[in-house]
Amino acid sequence: MDAHNAKADARRSACPAAAFGCSCTRCAVDRDDDLEALKQFNRATYTTALLLIFLATVLGVIAVGAWKTEQVHRQIVKARSV
Repeated sequence: MDAHNAKADARRSACPAAAFGCSCTRCAVDRDDDLEALKQFNRATYTTALLLIFLATVLGVIAVGAWKTEQVHRQIVKARSV
């Protein structure tokens, strides 16, 4: 069992991702709290941006529909007054 642990320790110390704050189970490096906070900030920012894009799209579709309705209404009024 000790030979197995020695091999696992050798793999952990040779992990190339350890220099970048690897959070996998193979590496001996602990997770970096600053990187975790940055990931959470990026996730929140990305979600907010997508929400704003979706909202702008919905409002744009509503505005186009209202504008086309107004154009049809003007044509109807014009046709009735002639």
